[in-house]
Amino acid sequence: MTEEIDKVINHFVKDKNGRKLLKDIWEVIQAWDDLHDGDQNDNAVAAMRLANIEIPQNPFYQAFLTPFQMQNLYLKWRASNAIEAAKLREQLPKSYMLRAEYYQLIVNMISFLEGLEVAALKSPDVWVCYGETFEDYEKEICQTPHSASSGAG
Repeated sequence: MTEEIDKVINHFVKDKNGRKLLKDIWEVIQAWDDLHDGDQNDNAVAAMRLANIEIPQNPFYQAFLTPFQMQNLYLKWRASNAIEAAKLREQLPKSYMLRAEYYQLIVNMISFLEGLEVAALKSPDVWVCYGETFEDYEKEICQTPHSASSGAG
């Protein structure tokens, strides 16, 4: 999935600091989600470095309101996990939607760099890039022994 998200970020975000911030956040949330799910992830050390050194040193860290953005991602990830753990199958469309929240970060970065109107125009195209289908998500959640999916978004 990293290659797919790289393509999306590279296509929509032209600023190198913006791209780096989004890619670093992606790596961190993937590592955290894998840890939560008990999945194999060999990037824990790299994710720790990104979260504690690289991301806070990014020139956009404060201006992009990264702590607030991460808080939103975290709260939606937790809500999705709770829905999955409760086995609320009728609520899975909401959980699926919450899992895709990372794509909102891309839209927010476009808005930050190019303005609200440009982000509004590009937003549908960003969301269309979300690659996981609901059917695949539902199958994974309903067949997986652990309570959370292996993808953070």
